[in-house]
Amino acid sequence: MMKRMTLAWLTAFVLPLSVQAATIPVDPNLSTSGADKLEVKADGIDSARISINLKNTNFGSVEGAVVSLTSSRGPIDDISPEETTTSLSGRASFTVKSLKNGTSVLPLAITAPFLTSQSPLFLKTV
Repeated sequence: MMKRMTLAWLTAFVLPLSVQAATIPVDPNLSTSGADKLEVKADGIDSARISINLKNTNFGSVEGAVVSLTSSRGPIDDISPEETTTSLSGRASFTVKSLKNGTSVLPLAITAPFLTSQSPLFLKTV
């Protein structure tokens, strides 16, 4: 009898409840971005790995943020992937290659409700 009452109580009151986690915004001062190298050969083979690590205002990792990376030189630079989602640890990475000499500005775009922009990276191809 007691088991049935407990099950009925759980079914009626506890199970229908859902918990929504509050979205904690990305902190641009705690989040980091960088490249394994800032200069690559303009041969379409040599590449730089761009890494992003998003942290929120509680020093926690931001999972599930959609991050995209573009080049100021448009399709001259090959960015792979163009868009990705941060992992459980708040990380995302891109690979950048080019066939043409010059300097690229690589601004990050992070989809709301997260951070909307961050300082761009500069990559030189020689």
